[in-house]
Amino acid sequence: EPMFIRAPGVRVTHFCHYPEAANECEGGESVRHATGKIHVARLLSETHALAQIEYERQVGERRADILLTHSGELQCAHEIQLSPLDHGELRQRSLDYHRQGTPVHWWFGPKVNDDLVELATRNLGGCSELECGSEVTSEDQLGDED
Repeated sequence: EPMFIRAPGVRVTHFCHYPEAANECEGGESVRHATGKIHVARLLSETHALAQIEYERQVGERRADILLTHSGELQCAHEIQLSPLDHGELRQRSLDYHRQGTPVHWWFGPKVNDDLVELATRNLGGCSELECGSEVTSEDQLGDED
């Protein structure tokens, strides 16, 4: 669904669905999640200058927070995960992307357990630490599997 950036006013600058668009997330996404997407998009635009960066892009049954496309073909989904998640859900989401031929790179917030970070790093395409409210630190990989 198309999105736009809502300029600052009473709230922080963030991405919004147009009013006629259905929002599948009850209550919308958190400000921290939207801020995380902005940080990741900035980092990706600096490290992948020739790539196309899209927000909230449908990939099969999943909607990627950010979809990075190189040369019109090679794609990588980038998912921001700030809240705890169980292993099975992480595996399922990653598998759904891989079935579509799209690697996924996870960006984890501080509330995500270390064992999930290890699982994503070793088996699911890679991950980076996302420090909300500060600078993002990462050596981003375009979904390289180890």
